[in-house]
Amino acid sequence: LATRTPSDKVVIGTVSRLSPEKGVRYLVEAFSQLKQRYGERVSLQIAGDGPEQAKIEALITELDIGQSVELRGWIDHARLPDFLQGLDIFVLPSVWEGFGVAAVEASATGLPVVATNVYGIPDAVRDGLTGLLVPPRDSKAISQSLATLIESPSLRRWLGQAGREYVARHYSWQANTAQMASIYERLTHPAAQQSAHGRRQGANVTAVRGRRRT
Repeated sequence: LATRTPSDKVVIGTVSRLSPEKGVRYLVEAFSQLKQRYGERVSLQIAGDGPEQAKIEALITELDIGQSVELRGWIDHARLPDFLQGLDIFVLPSVWEGFGVAAVEASATGLPVVATNVYGIPDAVRDGLTGLLVPPRDSKAISQSLATLIESPSLRRWLGQAGREYVARHYSWQANTAQMASIYERLTHPAAQQSAHGRRQGANVTAVRGRRRT
């Protein structure tokens, strides 16, 4: 469970592959807007790597928010709970997302979630009940929802508690731990998964050719 001591400072974070469909640039833009309003009161933690890392770094520099943004790189699944426990709000800014596994994991730790209203995410994040949903590609909407949570610690606690209860009711967490770990690995390291898939395909082709020769 998220166990941060309440304070005036708010740590916002995400766990995501740094690729276009994950929409991390919109979170960075939203955070820049928050910095203008809240200054040193807010900070941003981004866990993950991927092909857009250089672009994300350049955007952070361009917006002059580097002192308040930390790119943590890839975090293996075993250390993910520790990362989440250091946050006050979790954000899933995806443009496309098959299922919001990262949001489910964040809710399981008692974090309120701001997420985009796309594909499978509304099944994982119940708008106004366990988190706040926003349109995709909309940094202003992300910023406004985050500001709502920054201004209301009680709302953060309420959404976080409701999210934890929702996950407990709808997901068999202990039974699905290995499955969640596998999904997390696929989301953050798709190249390795594609390589493994290629090896399996190669083995299947070899087997088929062997059968044809017999």
